[in-house]
This record gives sequence, C-alpha cells and structure tokens, in this order.
Amino acid sequence: MLGVRYDSEKHRLTVILKGFRCSWDQCIFCCFSEEAAKNYRDLIETDLEILRQAGKILGQREVRELVLFNGGSFFELPYQIVLRLSELTAHRDLAVETRPEFLSEGAVLETLQLLKPSKLTLRVGLESASEKIRVRFRKGINDVQIKELINLRGKLRRKAEDRVRFIAYILFGVEGVTEASVKRSVNFFRRYLDGVTAIKYRRYKAGMPRETHPSQKLLEFLRTSCEEVDMTESELWEITARRK
Repeated sequence: MLGVRYDSEKHRLTVILKGFRCSWDQCIFCCFSEEAAKNYRDLIETDLEILRQAGKILGQREVRELVLFNGGSFFELPYQIVLRLSELTAHRDLAVETRPEFLSEGAVLETLQLLKPSKLTLRVGLESASEKIRVRFRKGINDVQIKELINLRGKLRRKAEDRVRFIAYILFGVEGVTEASVKRSVNFFRRYLDGVTAIKYRRYKAGMPRETHPSQKLLEFLRTSCEEVDMTESELWEITARRK
C-alpha cells in the first residue's frame, strides 16, 4: 500500500506512509503490520521519499484533499515526518487516521496549528457501534471511549468551528457481523459524528475472519447513507511487502 495515488476525478492525493507497528496491533482483521518499518532509519528514508513524490504531484496537479495513511495512527508518526508533512498541508483539506486514545482537545488543536489545513478530518476506525463486535475483533475500543470521542467532537465544534470533522470507519462483509448490525452502526455514527465511511472487509490470510457477500439492498443503503463506500478492490489495498 505504500506510495502516492492521485485521483483526478476527486482531485484527491492519497499518501500511504510507512510507520512502526501500531501501538495496539491486536485487531484480528488487520495485517498492516506486514508493511511496518524495521527500524527508524528505514521509516525516515522511506517516508521522506514518499513525501518527495507527493510534493512533486502537488506542484503539478490540482489537489483539493490530501489523505494520509500510515498503517496505524497519525499521532504515532515521528515528529520529523510530521514537520516535513507540514510543507504540503497548508490551506488544503487534510484527512488522517487515528485510534481514539490519541485524540484530545490539545492534540487536535496543535495539529491544526502545525499543519494549517483548511479542514482536518479525523478518520477513526471504530468498525461497529456494538461493543460485543469490537471485543470479538479485539479492537480495544470500548463504549466509554466512544462517548468520550463524541464529547470531544462537541468541544472542538465550539473551538474550531467547522475546521474539524470526525468520520467513523465501519466494516461490512465480514463473518459474524449481520447486515442489520451494519445498518445500526451507520445510523448511530451518523447521528453522533460527522459521517461514516463503510469499508468492505478483505481477508488477507488464514486465521482472519471470512468474507461474506453483502446484499444489493445493503450496498444501496450504504451508498445513500455514507460519505464513501470502499469495496477494497483498488491497488491501494495491496500489501506492498508481498510484491517484493
């Protein structure tokens, strides 16, 4: 997944950086750790080259939104990389991924001050509104943390007005998660956050939950209820380490 992807239709630049293993690294559906850096030098050299490529595209194309992935939480990136990133983000919409335990009023406001984006979208992998399902996934996020996230959104709406948005990721098409449960999750997060991105689960190896085929009815619901529906069919979802 590492590298840079430009979407000319959406004028979106997606930047996939190398990171260290996620500090949680226990979710049973995730294998992003296969692309994790072996050491600090590996991470810095790889990411500076990726950001160089991103800067080149920014100088050549119209980019309305910059989307950043690093296989974990944005707030786990080394400060050296964040400083380099700040040269690319000013006055552009920026979206980053994070786990909720890294989010606080101070962390978000400092990010706005450092990166100076027009808007900052915080994409949080919550996967389901059901704590039982999150426990089954070994997600490590309980209902108390979700309430705290909702409260934080309220505080930031008052302090940062419309510059900060919270988007929930939810999974569908995964064994053990009914379509009714998926719909409840979408409705819940739409009510309390700023939107939902639905991601079709993809099984990478044995031992991970099996994939299920979503009904056309569910897909229609997701397409009308979510900001995005990612069917995980693009090359973005290929594990770079496996192509070497």
